[in-house]
Amino acid sequence: MALKILKREGLVRTQPRKRIHLAHKAIFRKRLQQSPLVRWLAYGRKYQDMPTAAEIFVAIGQRLAPHGIRFSLEMCSASRLKAIHHEGQRPHEMLVLPSLSRPLQELFVDFGKSALIIGQPFSGVCLPFIHSDVIGAIRHAICMLARRGFPRISLVITEKSS
Repeated sequence: MALKILKREGLVRTQPRKRIHLAHKAIFRKRLQQSPLVRWLAYGRKYQDMPTAAEIFVAIGQRLAPHGIRFSLEMCSASRLKAIHHEGQRPHEMLVLPSLSRPLQELFVDFGKSALIIGQPFSGVCLPFIHSDVIGAIRHAICMLARRGFPRISLVITEKSS
C-alpha cells in the first residue's frame, strides 16, 4: 500500500522483481514545500507540561497524516513569533495560535485565513478562531469515568490569574 502511494506521488520508480529507485532529493524537498503544513505555535507557560499535551499533538498529527498534511509543534517566545510574522505567510501553511496576548494576536491579523486562534480573539482582532466547549468536555469526561465504574468523581476548578 505504502509503495503504491509513493509511486503515485512520483517519489519512487519500481522495476518489478528487480529494484526500487528513489526520486532525487530535490523532488523530495519540492514535495515537502508544497504539501500542506499545520504549525502549532505554542506560547507561554501553559505548555511547560508537555508530556500531558504530547498525546494531543501526536493524535492531531496522526489524524492529519493520511490526508497528506504535515503537523509541527514549535515552542515560541514573543521574539520568535515576531520573527515568524516577519518571514511572512507561506503557501500551503496554516498557523495555529493558542493563548496569545492581544499584541501578538494583532501581529498576525494580516495573515487572514492562514492563521487560526485557539480560544477567543480580542476585540478588534479579525482572525478565524475556535473556542473550545469546556463544559461539554467535562460532561464527556464524567460520563466516561462513570461508565468505567468510578463511584465518586471530584471536580477541582482553579481560577486562571491574569
